[in-house]
Amino acid sequence: MTTTTLPASPTRQLDAIGAVALLGGGAIANYIVGCAAVALPSLVAETGIASDVAGLALSIFSVGFAAVLVLGGRLGDRFGRRRLFGIGLAALAVTSVGVALAPTFWILLVARILQGIAAGLMLPQVLSTVQATTSGQERVRLSAWYVVTVALGATAGQLVGGSLAGAAPSGWRLAFGSTTVLAVAVLAMLGRVPETRGGGRARLDPVGAVGFAVVVVAVLVPVSLSRSLGWSWWSTAAIVVAVLAAVAFWRWEGRLPVGQALAPPVLLRQRVLLMGLVLTALFFTGYGGFVAVFGLMTQSGLGLSPMVSALCFVPFATGFIVASAAGPRYNRGRRPAVVMVTGGVAQALSLLGLACLMVTQWPSPDQWVLQPLLIVLGVAQGVMYSPLIGMVMGAVPPETAGLASGLIGTAQQLFTAVGVAVLGLVYAGLAGVSGGVAFAGCVVLQAALALVFVALARGVRPVRQVKPGGDPEVDSLS
Repeated sequence: MTTTTLPASPTRQLDAIGAVALLGGGAIANYIVGCAAVALPSLVAETGIASDVAGLALSIFSVGFAAVLVLGGRLGDRFGRRRLFGIGLAALAVTSVGVALAPTFWILLVARILQGIAAGLMLPQVLSTVQATTSGQERVRLSAWYVVTVALGATAGQLVGGSLAGAAPSGWRLAFGSTTVLAVAVLAMLGRVPETRGGGRARLDPVGAVGFAVVVVAVLVPVSLSRSLGWSWWSTAAIVVAVLAAVAFWRWEGRLPVGQALAPPVLLRQRVLLMGLVLTALFFTGYGGFVAVFGLMTQSGLGLSPMVSALCFVPFATGFIVASAAGPRYNRGRRPAVVMVTGGVAQALSLLGLACLMVTQWPSPDQWVLQPLLIVLGVAQGVMYSPLIGMVMGAVPPETAGLASGLIGTAQQLFTAVGVAVLGLVYAGLAGVSGGVAFAGCVVLQAALALVFVALARGVRPVRQVKPGGDPEVDSLS
């Protein structure tokens, strides 16, 4: 396979302010998700629309976000990653104002999907720029901090969004509008981010971009709405469309040159990239489902407010953040497989501990047991995911870093939605027994996913960094 690569040592290194800007962008993408979840009750209270219908405001953002992540990565590879990062941030600031000022619910939905598209154009540039402008331990450290933004941004969104949503009768507008302030702050640091792009000036692949978007939308819409609207004939029809579109997309991509295709099949056949995407899917199915059912358990089961529920989640998020930030230190000299397996086993054990606690002590679980278990669970998930990102990004050549970053983000969005839908249905099915049994059933299922993650992660072998002009299929030791 012939490829064109960037130099291994970038001409301009990423400095501290540039790194803060990139990671800030990553945090904003997750902040929006956390903020919207706790602002929803305020939206329902002001508009009077049904909660099920209001849930569209959450799911439609994910549809726009996931549909353009791979395209955003490829556009950054071709036209410049800093340029796309800035365009995405600016669009995010404008669309967030549009969401906050929306005069009707349907205009709000349009603004939310545009907000998702803006975030999808921006986010892939974070990891791909880190890949192109750093090396060695600095790259490992920034990749770990990227993982931190997942929990940090979502937790900040829940806490800040919850506070703003309760501050005024139209508090949901303040919560959604707060994203604009953050986006403008990051834009002020944009000049410190080096401009990078992939090699070559190949034509774009508009047919592939549309085909991929159809696949993502056809999966996400029925899955995201299954909890509120149920599963009907059109849901099944959408999945059939997704399968047919995926087959057509794969055949189309195989006909194009590697440099032109949106997602070249030859790159997707790399063992490390493919395994990384499978592990990401397993991880976020469990992660997304746990976040959702934890909220159901604390709010519907225990009767807590959204703000108090968010505060209950802080121990888990703290464990995740600390473990991810410390990743470069405890990962050094260790195989990623060993670290991920350790985290997966710890996750399964802590989840089983939570299940036992909720079954035996519902509805008043001992907080001296619950909180340490949540911290251990957060640490375990941070240990699992931190080396995974570095492993995948380190195995791809710089000119396809945007593609890899977009694929990781797409897998995260798709399977978070799958986890929310599946575990949400499990919780609803068992809630008639008790909230404790329902929550226990969900976390036992998540523990099973963690063990599957462990079984697959054991087969991951180390890779060496792809060199200029190298073929990832040859350079990979997997």
